[in-house]
Amino acid sequence: MRYVLKGGWKLRHITKEDLEPLWTQRGVSVRKMAGLLGCSSSALSRKAQRLGLPPKVTHTGYSKKVSNEKLRSLLEEGFSVTQIADAYGYKSNVAIYKRMKRLKIPTPRMASQ
Repeated sequence: MRYVLKGGWKLRHITKEDLEPLWTQRGVSVRKMAGLLGCSSSALSRKAQRLGLPPKVTHTGYSKKVSNEKLRSLLEEGFSVTQIADAYGYKSNVAIYKRMKRLKIPTPRMASQ
């Protein structure tokens, strides 16, 4: 199947059979598909909804590499946010700080105020 349909192709001519293989493929964003089809991402999302396709999942939630309980325990034991982030494979400290905020765990800056 050829997905580049620019030109005279209209979104209204796209069938479920045309769109479903691409729509269900992981790693292909709605924006990219819309660009290939020559339409906006919102128009493509509406079309998919009308065709009965499931919503395209772009974010599956927070990646918890360390449990909330373990995070609390490590912080109470005196480990720094940087040490925890490095030990559990986080790319930066930001995710740990955001989790601390959600859990209402005081950050070093908050504790000194």
